Amino acid sequence: WRHKNTPTSCRHINTHIVAAINNVAIYKYLPNQIISVILQLRGCHKRLVHMKMISIQKINVPEDCNIITNEFYNYDPKKAFTEADNYRYLREDLFQCTFPEESLIIDLGWYGDLKTNTGEFKIDIIKSENWEIPMHTIYSASVLEIKELLVKIIDYYSGIAEEEEEEEEASN
Repeated sequence: WRHKNTPTSCRHINTHIVAAINNVAIYKYLPNQIISVILQLRGCHKRLVHMKMISIQKINVPEDCNIITNEFYNYDPKKAFTEADNYRYLREDLFQCTFPEESLIIDLGWYGDLKTNTGEFKIDIIKSENWEIPMHTIYSASVLEIKELLVKIIDYYSGIAEEEEEEEEASN
């Protein structure tokens, strides 16, 4: 889409833009508005509807909870599987937080075969560093469901800590 009267510097920039447009992997670094314009220029704006930007899940945690690791992306391997994305976004250490007062660890990971896309998410609730015998283990193949469960678990254990604090204050 170069014009014959375009100055050389602009033509040089256009060449880089065309190269970037043809590299779908770069889309994850661009704002949605720019992607929309690029796709319209390429005549493939319908593709934007099917393309979802992959980003870190936003998990709000209470003050008594410390996030150790958050590499939990909104990537859904059941809906948008590619082997490369599985290797990029799925691993055993996706999210981990602690409730130090409770000696509690909540650990989220993905376990399975990245090549064949067979696996599931797993949340382990660990008490007193006892990784061999978790208090609870929860499985789900759905990224949406596992996020919802993770948030509910964090809220639940935060509520327990708040209740204990209220009980201590009441007894004093």
